[in-house]
Amino acid sequence: MATFLSPLLLKPVLLAGLASLLFGCATMSKEECLVADWYTIGLEDGSEGKPAAHIGEHRKACADAGVSPNITRYNAGRKAGLKDYCVASRGYQLAMSGDAYHGVCRGPQEKGFLKGFKNGKIVYQAKAALEQVSSDINSALAQEKALKKKISKKEAVILADESSAEQRKDALKRVKELTAELEAVSADIHELEHIYEARQVEYEAKLNRYQVAAY
Repeated sequence: MATFLSPLLLKPVLLAGLASLLFGCATMSKEECLVADWYTIGLEDGSEGKPAAHIGEHRKACADAGVSPNITRYNAGRKAGLKDYCVASRGYQLAMSGDAYHGVCRGPQEKGFLKGFKNGKIVYQAKAALEQVSSDINSALAQEKALKKKISKKEAVILADESSAEQRKDALKRVKELTAELEAVSADIHELEHIYEARQVEYEAKLNRYQVAAY
């Protein structure tokens, strides 16, 4: 039997959900806003590669506390933080996570960051290609398993004493069809395994080449 919430019980649930949507993503709590060191906050944001516009999120989070960010201190901290972020290794890590670069680095440091990002993207794409083949193999193996199960059931019909001649004839026909499908899937798996081995070699080669270049 289905269970439904009464309107009286549903209202608090809806209000709680709405509050979660409104406040669950706040970057800072009221207490944090009241004691905020805006240089340190900017430093942390910069070291994480947050865009300059991210201070707007802090401004919204601290509005109820009556606190406005110290933009000068925040920007100074963020600039210092970006020095740690805008390096080749962080660019590499960003690309390997599959995330996009939002152009937060400037000047000579951006060149190194972008080099790392480019290297990371090359490795990431090779890894994604390898994982896709692995997924294809798993799907084919599941299909192979399902076909074998279907064949076993039809073979059981053929061998069963209570099966009629017509049932055995239909089952035998279906076994032949399923066996042909199984052979095709097994051939696909064999081919995919060879592709996987090649992709594995390619991935490891790119990992060894470009990971070292990024650090």
